[in-house]
Amino acid sequence: METNADVEADRRASRRMDLVLTMVGLLLLAPAVLGLAMMGGWVGTVTVRCGGYVCNDVVAAGIFMAGPGGPIVWVVALVASIVVLARRRRASWIPPVAFLMAVGLLLAGAWLADWGAGLSLL
Repeated sequence: METNADVEADRRASRRMDLVLTMVGLLLLAPAVLGLAMMGGWVGTVTVRCGGYVCNDVVAAGIFMAGPGGPIVWVVALVASIVVLARRRRASWIPPVAFLMAVGLLLAGAWLADWGAGLSLL
C-alpha cells in the first residue's frame, strides 16, 4: 500500500525526469534547427530562376519561412517549455513537435518559393 510520501516522491521523480527530457530535447533541437536553417538558405537560390527581374513577394515569404523560420520555432519552443514547466505540466512533448514544425516550415517555404518563381514541384 502506497503512502502519501511514496506518491509525492513519484511525482517529484516524474517532474524531474520531464525537466531533464525537456532540457535535453531543447539542447538537441538547437543544432538540428540550425542545420535546417542552413538548408533553408539554399532556398534563396530559387531567385536565380527569376532572371533579371525582381522576384515577387511569394518567393520572399518562402525564403523567410525556410531560412529563419526554424530558429524562430526554437525560440517559441523554448518559451513554451518554460511556461509549461512553470505551470507544473509535462513539457517533454514540445521539442519533438517543434522539430516537426521546423521541418514542415522548411518544406513549405521551399515549395512556396519554388511556386512563386513559376516552377512547380508537383
